[in-house]
Amino acid sequence: ALEVAEDKIVAIDEVGDMDPSDVCVVSTGSQGEPFAALSLMAAGEHRAVKLEEGDTVLISATPIPGNEKSVSRVINGLTRRGANVFHGRNANVHVSGHGSRDELLTFLNVIRPQAFVPVHGEYRHLKAHADLATTMGVPAVEVCEDGDVIVLDGKKTVVERRAVPAGYVYLDGTGVGDVRRAIRDRRHLADDGVIVVTVGIDMRTGEFVHGPDLDSHGFMDAPDEILKTAGMEIVDMVGEGKTDADTCRRKIVQAVRTVTRRETARRPVVIPVVIEF
Repeated sequence: ALEVAEDKIVAIDEVGDMDPSDVCVVSTGSQGEPFAALSLMAAGEHRAVKLEEGDTVLISATPIPGNEKSVSRVINGLTRRGANVFHGRNANVHVSGHGSRDELLTFLNVIRPQAFVPVHGEYRHLKAHADLATTMGVPAVEVCEDGDVIVLDGKKTVVERRAVPAGYVYLDGTGVGDVRRAIRDRRHLADDGVIVVTVGIDMRTGEFVHGPDLDSHGFMDAPDEILKTAGMEIVDMVGEGKTDADTCRRKIVQAVRTVTRRETARRPVVIPVVIEF
């Protein structure tokens, strides 16, 4: 642990008035968190600390898997501002916040638990930690996942698997819960786009009073020819004679999908708008 005399600790707002060579700032942001202090310094947006040419930055943590791009972006930002950045890839500055294997064995030897459930880490880490406990002769060792329940019943330790519903909870605006269908639809829209077809039809004769007008979003860069072909396909498929709005919508969707699949091998979302006359 760092031991710093009280008179050597100053408010962050005073740093700007001090000689830079007399200042050491301990900050958050070793994992590239976007609003952490180090990220703000890298972007030149920190309210009190402005990096200058020749400043030294030590990042003593190793990026957690999945954070590599964020950390790399911060390091690039710091370097652009003239800082000399030392991190686990170019200097021996890494400090682990986790106990080593020998330290975990010492802990188990001192505590000598009757039951042991490792926590924190991915499943492979939990399993390795559990194996250590088994080698130390702990009577009951269990590896649990989200949703498992540990029941302490006297001298017995029982695990009820999947006893509690657990998993991701989706938040969509003000709605909370199962929004998988909405997410699937949004992915579909993102992949293939949407085509909106507007028509006005005399339901007694099947005659087109208006359209068909086709408008696309996110479908393709130059859709005019494809949309023109789809419009003709709609006229042919809807045909003439007495009809109803539901039948028109179904035929419009079928016509557009037939053309887009044949010409582009894509399946955009088709939204038919039928105006009844």
